[in-house]
Amino acid sequence: MDILEDLVGFNRRLCVELWRLLDGGSRTTAPRLIFPKYRSGELRISEQEARVLYCAIVDEQSRYTYSLETPTEEAYRFAGGNPDGRTESARSDMSLYDGGTKVVNIELKALNVPPDQIAKDIEKLVREKVVGNWFHVLKSMDGGTLATLFAKFRSSASLIDHSPSSSVTFSFC
Repeated sequence: MDILEDLVGFNRRLCVELWRLLDGGSRTTAPRLIFPKYRSGELRISEQEARVLYCAIVDEQSRYTYSLETPTEEAYRFAGGNPDGRTESARSDMSLYDGGTKVVNIELKALNVPPDQIAKDIEKLVREKVVGNWFHVLKSMDGGTLATLFAKFRSSASLIDHSPSSSVTFSFC
């Protein structure tokens, strides 16, 4: 099976599991995981639940091994980084390996993040010479949510001074 097909399947399954987590439906993947609540009683939605579920899905359904907070191969210089301007390795939220070789870097995001966070993570995905996977958890949506988010992606992509060296999938849940 092709890695991009695998990612589409993982992302689809992750969406279903997050929806089940939200509505209290039964799950075989991480059945004890819940969304915590703030003191106000409102659910806290974050990328952490997606990370736990993604790991469980890979454990159940694939031949891949994985790592978390994986150091990048390329060096980066991000705003607020080293004061002396040196470049350093960044980290991908998660990486998948096939036979010990890294084949995918995954970035997980939640909610309505600022464009600079989008730009730095897209840069990592397109420069790392392996397939990239962006998975974004949204708490709610209306008619303008995706248009606003996609505008941030367009402006973020224009800030990246590098041609893509790999394919990137984007999923929104």
